[in-house]
Amino acid sequence: MDLPNALILAAGNLVPLAGVLFFGWQAPEILAMYWIETGVVGLVNILKIRRSVSLGPEQGGEQRIERGEGAGGWVLAIGWAGTYLLVWVILGIFVGQGVGGTFYEGASATGWTGVSATVVAAGTLSLVASQLFAYYRDYVRGRRYLTVTPLELLRTPFARIFALLGTITVGGVGIALLGASVGLIAVMVVAKTGAEVWWARTAPASPEAVTPLARQRRRRST
Repeated sequence: MDLPNALILAAGNLVPLAGVLFFGWQAPEILAMYWIETGVVGLVNILKIRRSVSLGPEQGGEQRIERGEGAGGWVLAIGWAGTYLLVWVILGIFVGQGVGGTFYEGASATGWTGVSATVVAAGTLSLVASQLFAYYRDYVRGRRYLTVTPLELLRTPFARIFALLGTITVGGVGIALLGASVGLIAVMVVAKTGAEVWWARTAPASPEAVTPLARQRRRRST
């Protein structure tokens, strides 16, 4: 993924940060946004797996595209989705405890009892919009499925799950015990944003940069 796409994802993540710094958004609301975003990332990854298996490097890449072929990758995508969904739902149980206040009951110095649906919707819209736009720009229009392998797509989204779990464990519990502060919540948001940009910048090289046939097709279209 190129630098502009990394910046797109960073911009989407800056909305929750602005909410924390200027509008009093709280940790349970941030966790709810991240959990929903992680679910959307899973749905997008299903499309990525299907396209990569059908048209990517392990299936003959651009030659198959030129012939209009592609066997489909729905079996692999659906199998992966079942595992991801199970882990995502389990994670959602912990997020739900934080959102509802039960997770902090008896041990919290924050007094959280719930979240604002409006705040969660606003932050989630920004996060999801940046993910979808980056997917279209990088994976569909940029044709990254020609360089990424299904194995990479099968494992990468789970890194988000573990990162969010770490956020809940370290950030959520720490904030609950020590008391909520703008600084602590902001650090949690900045850490997640940094991880998002890192994942984006360490993606495989764009096919336009490595594939002569892709460069020729691009020149014909301009």
